[in-house]
Amino acid sequence: MKELALITGASSGIGYDMAIELASRSWDIIVVARREDQLNQLKSEIESKFQTKVYVWPMDVTIDSNIDELQAKIKKNKMFVSVLINNAGFGSSGYFHTLDMDREINMIDLNIKALVKLCHIFSQKMVENKRGNILNVGSVAAFQPGPGMSTYFASKAFVLHFSEGLNEELSKFGVKCSCLCPGTTKTEFFDVAQAMDLEASPIPSMKSSDVAKIAIEGIEQKRVVIIPGLFNQLMAFSIRLIPRWIVRKFVKFLLLRRANIE
Repeated sequence: MKELALITGASSGIGYDMAIELASRSWDIIVVARREDQLNQLKSEIESKFQTKVYVWPMDVTIDSNIDELQAKIKKNKMFVSVLINNAGFGSSGYFHTLDMDREINMIDLNIKALVKLCHIFSQKMVENKRGNILNVGSVAAFQPGPGMSTYFASKAFVLHFSEGLNEELSKFGVKCSCLCPGTTKTEFFDVAQAMDLEASPIPSMKSSDVAKIAIEGIEQKRVVIIPGLFNQLMAFSIRLIPRWIVRKFVKFLLLRRANIE
């Protein structure tokens, strides 16, 4: 049975760089995203540099039938996904009542529903084989409320808590679940979310390649919560000590006023 890693949302940003990082460690990879052209670009880049195989499976994982098809392909090709990376996700910004409701629900479907379904499907085989790793991509947003990006912050809080709980369940069977909680990262995320300009932000940004390397090292070290960067680690910790009303006001200032939404 062929052993592989599977990465959703691999067409750009952290997912793209995690694929390269895994390939540098001699992993074969299934890359999943909607944008086939960018997945093929990733495949070409990896296979020209490393002695690994990249399987390009373009699909929208918010569609249940696509996840069922993905599961069927894995079974048909006698593959074992021993590393599952749920990286696919997006955000939105603005006053919640003014946002497009269909897009908000689609965000929940991608950030939460698809992630949970993939964890359920692939953890079963991992438990059967008594080994495997799941990495769910959350955010430092998971540690506080996010006025101006309320749905996104709440979705990442779910991912963090779900991942920690799942890890405690799966550890008994030799399987680990981790949650990656990056801070602001130089990807297309903020353009898609129409959020603040990173260049104008007072918060330091990290390169997605650096975040990806820390993420894969975190999996190897069996860390449950992986927070890249000292600033992000301090922020996640300090929020526990600050009254929540202050946290809400501060995040509102960053996400609404600095983004010229308010």
